[in-house]
Amino acid sequence: MYGRARGRTFNHANNFYKNTAWTTSLGSLGYFAPTRQLSATGDLLFSNGTSLSNTFEPVYYNYKTSIHDLSLEGVVTLNNIRFHKSKTGFNFYGFAGIGGTIYDTKVNALDGGSAKYNFASITPNGAYKSRKDTYDALKNLLDDTYETPAENQGARRPKLFGDTFKPSGTIGVGLAFKLGSRLNLAIEDRQTFIKDDLLDGQRWQEHAWGDAVLTRDYDSYNYLSVGLNFNIGGKSVEPLWWLNPLDYAYSEIRNPRLMRLPKPVLPDSDGDGVTDQFDREQTPAGCPVDSHGVTLDTDGDGVPDCKDKELITPTYCQPVDADGVGKCLCPEDCKGKIEEVKKTPVLIKWVLYQVFPSLQNLTNSAMTLKLCCQLLPLKCVTTPVVKLW
Repeated sequence: MYGRARGRTFNHANNFYKNTAWTTSLGSLGYFAPTRQLSATGDLLFSNGTSLSNTFEPVYYNYKTSIHDLSLEGVVTLNNIRFHKSKTGFNFYGFAGIGGTIYDTKVNALDGGSAKYNFASITPNGAYKSRKDTYDALKNLLDDTYETPAENQGARRPKLFGDTFKPSGTIGVGLAFKLGSRLNLAIEDRQTFIKDDLLDGQRWQEHAWGDAVLTRDYDSYNYLSVGLNFNIGGKSVEPLWWLNPLDYAYSEIRNPRLMRLPKPVLPDSDGDGVTDQFDREQTPAGCPVDSHGVTLDTDGDGVPDCKDKELITPTYCQPVDADGVGKCLCPEDCKGKIEEVKKTPVLIKWVLYQVFPSLQNLTNSAMTLKLCCQLLPLKCVTTPVVKLW
């Protein structure tokens, strides 16, 4: 990763003698700062590293840092498991890793690279709410050269390509949106920590006066990025954090390659349309059944419908014979109507046959008794139906 960072303070610094970028590194152009190091008795002097003065010159710290880092990171996805579909269209992930960082920091200490800035011309204002006024004044005063190397670790620490090298640790989170099998858009934020306090070229406090001490904390840097990731290569595959761990199981169920499932066997030995594991009885061929494979018996007389010659037998005419025909006893008055039924017009008989098909195979006498019992078994003498003939 490569990045650049810039910054400046809205508070002026006075106790900067130990910050060599503003004093000794500039030679005679260095800024005068209070120090007690040059006096054997510890008296306060004002020096720029090469000469003394009767007063000090305030400065406003600024920096521009170029950073390169390389790290090995582990990625943990937080939402790639999907139970209702094979893959997801976006991915939220976290990562952490270790690596190395090299950096180079410079400060803007000289006007045009050859003259000191007159920082005293800026009215000091340490109020946070008024910082914009100070920033505007600094913007008008400073150029954009950043010509002076900032204080660094020098030869006491390893260097790589001429820049300071430090081991680093990184943590971060990201959100990626899948645009295709090889393309995704990612928003990522990472924080990198290095055990160094000179990323901004400043590590000295404003006290003790004339003998500054080191600041308490180390520097770190944050990197927010928006990236377009493309998987290159003819055989490239999407990163593993896009894969749903359940996708293999789903694909095997949908189109088995390694897992061979036997074809389901659903026997129906009696051919009634209800498989044997749900069938409660062996049904004769051609007999309608219910959802449990039991032969239908509409009138409940014990004779299945497919063999019942009298599909609806009243309960008072049961039990029935082997053909499902009931044995109803008719009143004596009904028997007297046989001769009248024999004289029934053909049209009326046809209507009766449509209503009671079972009457067609009976003799007139038997039909009369049957009809009499089926219509009004107890009051057939007085019924208008009987009087019809």
